[in-house]
Parts: sequence; C-alpha cells; structure tokens
Amino acid sequence: DAELTRRLRLHLDDNGAGSTVIYYPLVASLRLLRDREAMAPIMTQLRQLIAGREVDGVFLRVQGFGATKAGPRNLRSYLMAARDLHELGVPLVGERTGSVGVALAAFGAIGGIESSITHGEGYDARRLNKLPKGKGFVPAPRVYIADAMAMVGKTEATTILARRGFARLACQQVCCRRDRQAMLDDARRHFVVTRSNELTGLSMTPDSDRAEHYLTTALMPARDNAAQLARFLPALLSHRDRLDDWYLAL
Repeated sequence: DAELTRRLRLHLDDNGAGSTVIYYPLVASLRLLRDREAMAPIMTQLRQLIAGREVDGVFLRVQGFGATKAGPRNLRSYLMAARDLHELGVPLVGERTGSVGVALAAFGAIGGIESSITHGEGYDARRLNKLPKGKGFVPAPRVYIADAMAMVGKTEATTILARRGFARLACQQVCCRRDRQAMLDDARRHFVVTRSNELTGLSMTPDSDRAEHYLTTALMPARDNAAQLARFLPALLSHRDRLDDWYLAL
C-alpha cells in the first residue's frame, strides 16, 4: 500500500500535478491503534512516506467508532491514539466521527473532520465485504438540533420546535435566517452551515481555552437540552445518556 502511494505521488509529479496533496487513509480498529507493538511498523511506513513528501496528512478511519459508538472507554482510547499519531507532524483528520468529532477537535485530538450530510456518523468496513442489495436509495435528511447535538427525523424536529418553550432550539444562523420552516425544509444546508460554524468557533478560540470552552458553552447546555427533549421523545433517551458519557470521559 505504501508503494502504491509512492507511485501515485510520482505520477502526479510527472504529469504537472505536483501541488496535489495526498491524505493517507489509515483504517484501523481502536484496539489496533492502542497496540504500540502492532502500530510500530505502520508508524514507520507513515514516517517514511511523510519524509519523502509523498503524504501530506492522515485521514483516520476507525472501525466501529462514531457518534453513536463513542462511549467513555472508546472516546478515551481515540484521544490517546490520536495523541500518538500527532508525532507524525502532519494534519490528522477524523472520518465519520459525527458530532463527537467536534469534541475531538476541541480537545486537540484531530485537526479537522470529514462528514457526510445528516447521515453516516460512523465507519464500518464490513459493508465492503457485502454485495449491495436492491437499487439503493438516498435516505431522507435528518434535522440537526444543534443546541442538543441531536439528529432527528423531520417529524420529530417539527414536534420539538412546535412545543411550548422549545422554539428557542430553532436555528438562529444565516443558513435559516431564524426561520423554523427553513430549518426543516432544507435540512442539509442547515447542517452543513451549522457544523462549519461549530468548527469555525473552535478555530477562533485560543488552543489553551478550547477544551473548557467546548465543555461549558456547547456540551453542558446540550446535555440539559437533550434531557428535556427526552422527557417527551423517548427515542432521545440514549442520546441523552451518550452526552452524559462524553462529558464524564472528557
């Protein structure tokens, strides 16, 4: 795989595309990433690729990790593994991390996130071993309730925003212009703009203050809001518990 990467860099350079960057996709389980002995040869290969200017950064695809599978133990393991990978000295991007990716960025584990839009909050390589069934379809976009860090269906989002006292959870940003209906009608745009603004807010916060700023201004209020929503939307009980786990782990 490293040799294929070198050949790719060589062909790009020889064909006038020398400025094209290459991000190496490191696919691994958390167990492997935390195994120093098993990771030693992988780290050696990556260092060689970076030293030869054949790789410009690393995209981290962690098997079985994501917004819905980031319990306290997994979250701590990801943070520790990412800390080791920072020794490579190149940008580290977390793939399919969902909302927990913002937390990982706030705590310096990763420098950026890769995300699909309203779906795909985890990476599962096992699907590559199965033939696709049927013609396939694009699922309806979910609605991002940012102040609760929750992804919900359009019906649930309508229920939340129409309930007395919860209109405050409607988007207040430029993507929706404080229009509740716009948030529901164009959920994809709302999500992209909102998630981008979350990361921009982190970037504008000094490194030394990011972790505490995230906990006090984002995660703690989201825990409270999720707890209130779970009282009349039982489907959000697991989400409420998940935010509690994130808080304790972080």
